[in-house]
Amino acid sequence: MIRWEQVVRFETPENIPVTYKLAGPGTRFIACVFDHIVIVAAILAMTVLTMVVLLLLAQLNIGIEGDLFADGAEGFMTWIMLATAIQVVLYLGYFTVLEWIWNGQTLGARIMGVRVVMDRGFSLSFAGVFLRNIFRVIDVIPVLWVVPVVSEKLQRLGDMAAGTLLVREENEAHQDIRAQLSERPPSESVFAINQVHVNSLQHVDVAAAEMFLLRRDGLHPAHRQELAETLCANLSRRIGREEPVDPSQAERFIEDLLSAYARWEARELA
Repeated sequence: MIRWEQVVRFETPENIPVTYKLAGPGTRFIACVFDHIVIVAAILAMTVLTMVVLLLLAQLNIGIEGDLFADGAEGFMTWIMLATAIQVVLYLGYFTVLEWIWNGQTLGARIMGVRVVMDRGFSLSFAGVFLRNIFRVIDVIPVLWVVPVVSEKLQRLGDMAAGTLLVREENEAHQDIRAQLSERPPSESVFAINQVHVNSLQHVDVAAAEMFLLRRDGLHPAHRQELAETLCANLSRRIGREEPVDPSQAERFIEDLLSAYARWEARELA
């Protein structure tokens, strides 16, 4: 029997346990369909625009002499090869760029509430994003569609090569605390957090910080303070900002940083 509701667990460098629920093949497929609709629409629009421009230039005799395919079959094949190369670049570039700048999400992934993460809990790297998407030229072969269904962690070949997972978004507890933080006005923040700082955060950073805020009340005071300071130091390095001088302000720094992130995300998804 195949289990769709699988979870993976790991500890962050701050020893905070983080749990992810894996995205099932059905969810992965629907997200992929959304993305391919966007890609096909973009390619069609670019093709039409290119042909219009070329025909216009031909009419005006600008940069083109005579027929676009004056060289016969050779010229036609050249155009076909060029168009194919452009489509491949657009196809791979769409997934690679969006997953990198949107913390592991494309448009389809956002709609379906899933994202790409590294399978060891580390921050999503560009190398990982690039490698998993290069494999798309192989993973689109129909016979390989069965791979995510039978693999232990519901991974396609690209995920296995890059060490990545497609996971579902946070549970209700994470969503609740993020909703609460998004409603906190910037005027209540002790630490100034700007857009550059927020953009520097990786999904694993946010997950670790939220997990700490959810579980801090159940921690021993000494362990809670030590964990807050370690997490605060790592987050400060991540966003390129000095950590608080007063160690007792570590938790407030984490709260203010997550509050700024939550407000930004709320605007992005609105």
